Parts: sequence; C-alpha cells; structure tokens
Amino acid sequence: MSDDLKIKDSNENEDMVDEVVEDFTMENSEKNIDVKNVSEKVINKDSERKPNFFASCAAAISDAVIIGVLSFILLYVIDFILRKIVGVYIVDKNQMLFILYVVVSLLYVTILESTLGFTVGKTVFGIKVARN
Repeated sequence: MSDDLKIKDSNENEDMVDEVVEDFTMENSEKNIDVKNVSEKVINKDSERKPNFFASCAAAISDAVIIGVLSFILLYVIDFILRKIVGVYIVDKNQMLFILYVVVSLLYVTILESTLGFTVGKTVFGIKVARN
C-alpha cells in the first residue's frame, strides 16, 4: 500500500471515530438532563410528603395501643382455652402479657407493612411506607 492510501484510510477512520464519539456524548448528555430533571422531581415530591415528628410519634403510640389491646385480648383467649381444654391456667398474667406483646408487635408491623404497606396508626396520620 502506498503512503497516500494509508493516510486516506486513517483519516476516514478518525472521522468515523469522531462521529461515534460525538453521537455517544450527545446521547449521554440528553440522558443526563433527563436523569437530572427526574431526580429533581423526586426530591421535590419527597420533601413535600415527609412526615413530621409529631405525626410519626402519634402513629407509633396509636400502633402501640392497638398492639396492647390485641395482646390483652389474646391473653384472655389463651387463658380461657387452656382452662377449658387442658385444665391449667396462666399464673402470672403480667409476664405472659409482655411475651404476647412482643410477639404481636413483631407480627403486626412486619405483616401489615410487607403486605399492605402501612399500619393502622400510619394510615390514620397519613404516613406512607416508601418502597424502592
């Protein structure tokens, strides 16, 4: 091959590379603008809906009251069943109530938030659980 042909081929290759690089940078710059606009919209949307401390505290207290009532009812249902069927009864109801409270609170929050995305207290005070 002659030197002129080599120079011509290399110039054509450089032009093709320049076009590809230019197209790539234009596509990415458009994507970056879109991503920036979308991220700004998400930030603005989240900042408007962020719950305050008092709403979160009130939701937690109302959920704790609901869990306490459920635990108390469950304690007496279990005690009634044990008395009638087995013939034994719960001697120390306070300790059993504490155990039931822990179990019910774990189940209450995990089941409701994983299936429905909220608890009763959070719904009452307008708090939503964010999911990725």
